[in-house]
Amino acid sequence: MESFRREDFEKLAQITNELCISIHIPTHRKGMEVNENYDRTNFKNHLQTIRQHLESLGYQSSYVEELLQPALLLQDDTGFWREQLEGLAFFLCPQGRWSFRVPENLESLALVSSKFELAPLAPLVSENHPFYIAGISQSNVSFYKADKYFIEPVNIRGKVPANIKEVYEYHEFDRTVGGKKVSNESNIHEGIGNIMYDSSQGYLDTDKYIPEFLRKIDAGIKAYLHNQDAPLVLVSNSSLFGLYQKVNSYNNLLSEGVDRQPEDLSMEELHKRAYSIAKKELEKPKKKALQKFEAFAGTGKTSYDTKDIVISAFAGRVESLFIPKDVHIWGRYNEEEQSIEIHNEYQTGDVCLVNLATIKTIENSGIVYSIKEEELQAKPEGSEIAAIYRY
Repeated sequence: MESFRREDFEKLAQITNELCISIHIPTHRKGMEVNENYDRTNFKNHLQTIRQHLESLGYQSSYVEELLQPALLLQDDTGFWREQLEGLAFFLCPQGRWSFRVPENLESLALVSSKFELAPLAPLVSENHPFYIAGISQSNVSFYKADKYFIEPVNIRGKVPANIKEVYEYHEFDRTVGGKKVSNESNIHEGIGNIMYDSSQGYLDTDKYIPEFLRKIDAGIKAYLHNQDAPLVLVSNSSLFGLYQKVNSYNNLLSEGVDRQPEDLSMEELHKRAYSIAKKELEKPKKKALQKFEAFAGTGKTSYDTKDIVISAFAGRVESLFIPKDVHIWGRYNEEEQSIEIHNEYQTGDVCLVNLATIKTIENSGIVYSIKEEELQAKPEGSEIAAIYRY
């Protein structure tokens, strides 16, 4: 089981089969729901729904049992159900099966269609932009890659100094306290302000080495983030943050930082605080797309019409697609004739037209945004999705 990535979306989007089975369920990391097998039972009930549906279509019970065998094995894997996030997306067809932990709640869904139901997962690949976190103190330098959901340490040793000691120990200067020479191998700890403490010899004033220390960090980070524009959040005390801003050469260091010693924060807390700062910057593309939609309304470059949007998505015209969470529009699409039927309720053989538009938009390098209904101004009654066209 893996986290859902863009390459997973693209792989699953390419599969077309009359027996594409999609099961989505909300899941739980811990608590009573885990102890009482709530998620496992939910999955089992969805499998039963799929089984009944396939048999109603005329498939023999023995074939259905064989087809569903990978799902049944997963259902019985007790260890699997104790290692969940907020949602589980499971996909099965004669070509194989795939399961993904998802860090977002998913609407419960059990569907047999000609395409896998990928629209609820699209924001994970379209909207979930990365950012970076630099934790800097005199005694330690740390670096992380993160997004809305996850954080992971990045090893940049060799590019940046591990601590300020690596800077001043290369310089020749008189380091004596009380007539005693300070050893390079002494155990150095961070003290108050810009004073370092040597447990065996005393205190060292390191003020004049801090600018060089920070310049080396900046140079290493900029080299690592070469040609990137992802936001960078600094975690440090306020005095170091002010000095780092003066030497910084990376083009997207955020003006606000986390005013704490990074060593004092767990990775989870560090991620939470840094994301709260990076969030506004990460949401700018969506905000700009919504502003563009409003600016181009009435020019022919935007649409609320589901049929036109689906046809345009297949033609590669959709630049940005806006879809409300957990909305389905059932119907059928004939690509050769470019004709669409829309049904008020699901009928056997239907596909979700929102899903089709999502898949084709991403396949053609468009962006899919998950929106709340109120985010689109003057939305006509009965309209569910909207799009900006390239031409």
